[in-house]
Amino acid sequence: MDASSFNDPAVAEAAGDFAMLRADVTLLDTETEEVMRGYNVLGVPTYLFFTANGEEAERLVGFVFAVTSRLTQPKGRTGADSLRASPRR
Repeated sequence: MDASSFNDPAVAEAAGDFAMLRADVTLLDTETEEVMRGYNVLGVPTYLFFTANGEEAERLVGFVFAVTSRLTQPKGRTGADSLRASPRR
């Protein structure tokens, strides 16, 4: 993801509005399986967006296209602003 999604200038700019946390689950072991199961992640890459109070607001599965298209939409419609308060889908 560092080489693709997070390297895209549009994604990097839009991601500046968020606290970014990443879990490296490339090597499956008991700990990574537990993390993936806990967040119901079936495959990677999966991007989870949470509201300020910790509720999941959005989930994207896929590489840079999914993230770029979601984060770079005009704010106020379905862009980064709506993730802060949007209900779980």
